Amino acid sequence: MGPVFSSPKPEPKTRPKKKKIRNSPQKKIQTKKNEIQKVSQNQNQNQNQNQNQNQNRYQNYNRRNAPRGTTRKVPAYPLGIPKEMEMEIEKEKEKEKEKETEKGTETEKKEELEEFHMRISNLDTYATRKQLNNLLRRFNFPFPITQITKNHKTPTGYCSVYGEKARDLFLNALTGYTFKKKQIQARVCISKFKHKENQRKKRLEREDIKRGDLKRKRTNQNEGNEESKPKETKIKSINDIVASLYEMPYDKQLYRKSRKLHQEWRSLFQEFKRTNEKLPEWWKDRHDITQDVIKSPILENYRNKCEFTIGYNEESKIEVGFQTQKLEELMFNKRRNRRNQNRKSYVMGVSDCVIVTEKMKRLVKAFSEFLNETNASIFNKLTKDGFFRTLIVRESFAFPDQALVGILVAKDHYQNDEDAKNKELEKLIQFWKSQQISTLVLLEMDKHQEVDSNCKPQILFGEGYIHEKILGFTFRISTLSFFQTNTKATEVLYSTVREFATLSKESNTAIFDVCCGTGTIGITCSSHAKKIVGIDMIKSAIDDSQINANLNNVKNAEYVCGKAEAVLPSIINKFPIQEYTNIVAIV
Repeated sequence: MGPVFSSPKPEPKTRPKKKKIRNSPQKKIQTKKNEIQKVSQNQNQNQNQNQNQNQNRYQNYNRRNAPRGTTRKVPAYPLGIPKEMEMEIEKEKEKEKEKETEKGTETEKKEELEEFHMRISNLDTYATRKQLNNLLRRFNFPFPITQITKNHKTPTGYCSVYGEKARDLFLNALTGYTFKKKQIQARVCISKFKHKENQRKKRLEREDIKRGDLKRKRTNQNEGNEESKPKETKIKSINDIVASLYEMPYDKQLYRKSRKLHQEWRSLFQEFKRTNEKLPEWWKDRHDITQDVIKSPILENYRNKCEFTIGYNEESKIEVGFQTQKLEELMFNKRRNRRNQNRKSYVMGVSDCVIVTEKMKRLVKAFSEFLNETNASIFNKLTKDGFFRTLIVRESFAFPDQALVGILVAKDHYQNDEDAKNKELEKLIQFWKSQQISTLVLLEMDKHQEVDSNCKPQILFGEGYIHEKILGFTFRISTLSFFQTNTKATEVLYSTVREFATLSKESNTAIFDVCCGTGTIGITCSSHAKKIVGIDMIKSAIDDSQINANLNNVKNAEYVCGKAEAVLPSIINKFPIQEYTNIVAIV
């Protein structure tokens, strides 16, 4: 075979380059014509705009509140306004006047009539405001309806109506009307603005009550004068601090307390119902308290225990009584620079106090005179310096010869000088022996420490405790043990506990006295029960309750020390429940 020769590749086609041709004179003429047409169009538009501006300028001519750029000194129509334009302008002015008069009459009618805010309930949850507006248009009411609102994803809507006739027609038409397979209900309610005003007034009343029923004086006039400036608020008497409601009649005080109890009980019931799904049948009926507050047999001079602060009065002399302002409030106000820092903190005497007994008043007055004569060192809570801090006085109504006095002092004041401390205590013992009290107790605490039940008191003379009687039972009361401050009211309280627990002498019941303290409730109910079990987490309280049980010859009582939630399950498991017909727990 001979050699194979491939055919040669064809050369690529090359297009000839076009020559650039300049614009012909005819094309130039066309471009010039187009430019002239655009200019003429722009001129026509500007002329039309100027004509419209001239008309607007004429309408706004000689007006005081004309918008910027519309007024001109030279009128737009120097030769005179055409009559047709004058007629149209007068007609427009008359129409505007009629509209203004109609609006004024409507507002006057609304001001004369009383506004009623209506609440429309049981609507569809996903209904809108537009749907509610269309629903109200169906009735063709002859009166205006304003402020139509519908809350999102709630079955309630609101609107406003003016006049009693409109209110009655609205309620009769809407109540019972079916809308989306639901019967609508309508009623009158308080508007948002009035509700907020009422809440604001109540809040101000609460603040005034907390400050001791001091009325606020707000004057908008004469703000620059010295009379309008805030003055230092002086407290009239010690009762404004200790008993702020002493001027109010006792019936009104009971009404206020019962109202507050109803509110608290309802909130607790709802919370208990939310947390516990399975409720007993008897609890479902207790959604509200049926009984009112029981009256106290004594209203004045009833306290059997008081703690008096030792400090300085307004005249910078040593005084024993009650402090006008708490330490926490003082520190908070100094840090934040509050306006209510106008009132200074000092100690006031208890000579005019309503709740303190006459015997306590005598002892407090004598002790304040003794401190002034000896120039004793008084403890300052801010600087943490001084010796004498507080005075504790306990009194017995059943045994008037018995009285306990406890003095709280700073432990570190005489740390390096014990001789000076012993001399101070000897003076103190001689003074209190002259006042014919049964026992004196000393309580030493650190600078930053407050009164605590775990503190061990030092008995300077006497037994260190007193006795009191309740419902025929005697009880031993020490310095820091818990006991009800109103002795006569505790008898009423414990007798109501018996009635609520349905206790009788023949009943075969067991009582669990939870958080028993000194065992007062369990011991008073011991004659109406077969078994009593007292539980408390403080050991000293359990010791006092056992001593009180021995004093009253109560042999059916047992006391356990520990937390109630930890001890109760083991006691109930070992307890013979079958032997008792009824088991009652008192907390």
